[in-house]
This record gives sequence, structure tokens and C-alpha cells, in this order.
Amino acid sequence: MNNQIKGYFITESDTAMNENKIIRVLREVNGYTQEYIASELGINQNTYSKLECGQTKLTIDRVKKLAELYKVNPEYFFSEELPIINYNTGPNSHSNSGVIGNYNDGGDDRVKGLFLQLLGEKDKIIEEKNETISLLKSELSSVRKERDRLIEILNKMPEKL
Repeated sequence: MNNQIKGYFITESDTAMNENKIIRVLREVNGYTQEYIASELGINQNTYSKLECGQTKLTIDRVKKLAELYKVNPEYFFSEELPIINYNTGPNSHSNSGVIGNYNDGGDDRVKGLFLQLLGEKDKIIEEKNETISLLKSELSSVRKERDRLIEILNKMPEKL
């Protein structure tokens, strides 16, 4: 299964099932309300609720904002590594694990696929940038030649007109 980006939306329904769980768990673990996260994303609470329920897809921009807010990599929302939370962390706890861990059932192929797709897009952007730089250098050279030609003409003109 490969993730495909169409416009600004991640379209794979299997991914949506995981991403909505991840954003809900991260919100709850951090003690945030839906209203707070919605305001951070610049949307209303009802729209955010639809994100958590999987009724609305996450946009790339929202993934980036959520990643910044929760201090995780954006690809975390599309991985198979769902957060495991140990709520039994009090003084009488017999748990040796941390509060948040990761569960990985071997589904890293989707993350790798998305990563490789993003690398390909990055390479295309770099190629386009290099072509633009080359074109701009050529244009700059032409403008400089024209400037030098005009200066030469001005220098040949008599001083009094």
C-alpha cells in the first residue's frame, strides 16, 4: 500500500484510520481540548472533531502544524507506530515503561513509501530551482551586457546637449 498525495490531501483510507487515532491520543495525552487544537489549526471545533473521527482528511499544512505543536515528525501521523500510553504512573505503579511508548507491527513500508515520494518531489523542486537559477544567470548576463553597451553610448555623447 502506497500513500498518494492528491493536491494537498492524503487519500488512503487505511491511513486516515490511524491518523485520527494518533491526533486524538496526542491531544488527550497533552491535556488539550478540541477547541484549543482547532484554534491552533485555524479551524472550528466541529471541523477538528471530524478530523479525529476520520470524517475529514488531514491536509499537509495541518499535519505540519500538528507536528510542530506535538513536537513530532510529520510522518509520525502516517506510521503504524501508534502511541501506547501507560496511565498507571503513580507512586504505587509497578510499571517499568515510560508514559508514552510505541507499538510497531511492522507497517513501516507506508512511511518509507511516503518518504521516498517526498524525496522524489524534493529532487524535482531542486531541479526546477537549478533551472531557474541558470535562466536568471543568463538573463543577468544579458542585462549587464546591455548596461555596458548603454554606458559606452553615454560616454561617447558630447557633454553638452
